Parts: sequence; C-alpha cells; structure tokens
Amino acid sequence: MERSRKVKILMSVFFMFFLLGFAIVYLYLNRSTEEVLGVKEDVREEVIEINGVPKIVSLPPMFAVAGELYEYFPKVMDSDTDINSLTLELVSAPEWLSLGLNNVVSGYVPVDAVGYTVNFVLRVSDGYNSSDQDNYILIVDANEI
Repeated sequence: MERSRKVKILMSVFFMFFLLGFAIVYLYLNRSTEEVLGVKEDVREEVIEINGVPKIVSLPPMFAVAGELYEYFPKVMDSDTDINSLTLELVSAPEWLSLGLNNVVSGYVPVDAVGYTVNFVLRVSDGYNSSDQDNYILIVDANEI
C-alpha cells in the first residue's frame, strides 16, 4: 500500500510539472512583439478623419403616366456632412426630365412613350465623395392604372 501511495505522489508531481510546462509554453507563444524584440514603443493614438460617402436613401416612383407630371423628391444623407451642403446632379436622363428647384426631379411624360422604360441617373456629392443612383421608370397609359 505504501508503494501505491508513492506512485500517486510521483504521478501528482509529474502532472504538476506537465501543467507548469504547458503554462510556460502558452505564455511564451502569446508574448507581444515588444516583449520579443525587447523594445517598448511609444504608442500614441491618432485621430483619423474619415469622410463618409453621401447616399440617396429614397427610391423614385417606378411608373410614370403618359401625358402627366412625373415627380421624384430624392432624400439624401451623409454621416459627416450637413444635408444642406450636399449637391444633387442629374447625370443622364431623357430630355423631358430635369432637376429643378429644391432638388425635385420632374417632367411631363410624353404621350408617345407608353410601354417604354426610361433610365435616369442621379448623383449626390459632398464635394469629396459622390454616389450615383441608377433609376428606371416604366411609362404607362392612364387606362392601365
């Protein structure tokens, strides 16, 4: 019985050395670069100005009635610019569609355009960044509604 007690003690000591060795290896492998190189850096936080990209956050009406006024009131946003400082531009559009006062995209839909799909591109800019919104309008007859 004395012998089994000595074996248990020996096994316990062996197990403790094993855990201690494992802990040392773990701590060695997880050291920081400064500890490995023996260098301590002066870490300073820098404030980096990030300029957000403005976006058009609304969708235009998908249908326009031939012979009637089509209007789209785009809503814009930018994380770092006042909304009133953003500019809208109609990059491409059919000749009957224009960007007017208060950034309203509007125009009278030609009667002979029934059945066509027209495309217009609207761009919002904050002076640094810009983004485009590609839009499609299906021209329908008043009787189709």
